[in-house]
Amino acid sequence: MCIRDRDYKQLFSFASTLVSTLNEQAPKRILNLLYRIDLSEEKAQAEIEISTLTFSELLAELIVKRELQKVIMKNYYSNPENQ
Repeated sequence: MCIRDRDYKQLFSFASTLVSTLNEQAPKRILNLLYRIDLSEEKAQAEIEISTLTFSELLAELIVKRELQKVIMKNYYSNPENQ
């Protein structure tokens, strides 16, 4: 599976907008979102300290990357050759 740069940018833009809206309207739900996505608060905090991205952009990037990892793992383990 190959994700094109344009597709990644669209996912990133969409996720960034959602995170920004959530942060403005219900910031306490951000932690719940991280938990549901299986993205540790500690990892997000560590990335925030070293990143030049905005909070929303950084979380969007981490979310997209984590979700892509899940898809890759699911595809890998659903292939009988990898069992």
